Amino acid sequence: GDCGAVLAPCEVAMAATFDEALIEEVTSLLGSETRRRGIHVLLGPCLNLQRWPLCGRHFECFSEDPFLAGRMGVAWIRGVQRHVAACAKHFVCNDQEDYRHTLNSVVDQQTLHEVYMAPFEAAVREADVDSIMCGYNRLNGTYCAENEWALQKVLREAWGFKGWILSDWFGNQSTVASLQAGLNVEMPGVEPRHFGGYLLDAVRSGSIDEVLVDERCRPVLRTMLRLKSTPDPGADASLHPEATGELLRRAAASACVLLKNQND
Repeated sequence: GDCGAVLAPCEVAMAATFDEALIEEVTSLLGSETRRRGIHVLLGPCLNLQRWPLCGRHFECFSEDPFLAGRMGVAWIRGVQRHVAACAKHFVCNDQEDYRHTLNSVVDQQTLHEVYMAPFEAAVREADVDSIMCGYNRLNGTYCAENEWALQKVLREAWGFKGWILSDWFGNQSTVASLQAGLNVEMPGVEPRHFGGYLLDAVRSGSIDEVLVDERCRPVLRTMLRLKSTPDPGADASLHPEATGELLRRAAASACVLLKNQND
């Protein structure tokens, strides 16, 4: 079969275009490519901020500026979600490489909302992102996948998030605490460490109410059923190499910018 793929500019290059319409056009192509390969969720965009110079994943973060990261993230999600579900990640404050899996990010409320959470809020309120991935780290002492304040109080109750929340790969630390806090899916599902059969055992033992399990399943099922039943309007877009190549060259060229101060 076809094993080819398009190569789009990375997120930091996309942000350098300062062009939301162009980003949406490029990511619509990425969504179409994803759908054409039978995949229903594209794991992006990364909405963490470039706060630590040694972080090896800065290329897939848009910016150190939360406003720019938010604007680019919204455009990225809108383009992808013409075809498949997007997954904003890594919620929240998972912004450095050292001790990335166990780091405790201690951040006050104002800074959290105005800086680190701002791109995610835009993704929820403006782009209606389908899914959000938790960070590995702890936030003010509690692992993100177990942080009821972040997942329930902020994401779902304050921002109105209707989608589903998944852990990073092997980033879930518990069965009962994470499910109660708001986690819907443990990844990778092929090798469950705390969900899967462990959830079934917890229901049977009375540690978890079956009603809560049903509640966590519903948003995942809604996404699956919607994508399964909706024809993809641009499924053949990436089969036209000349148009695809022109778009990607235009995006790459637009990322080469020089900013200068004038009359300052």
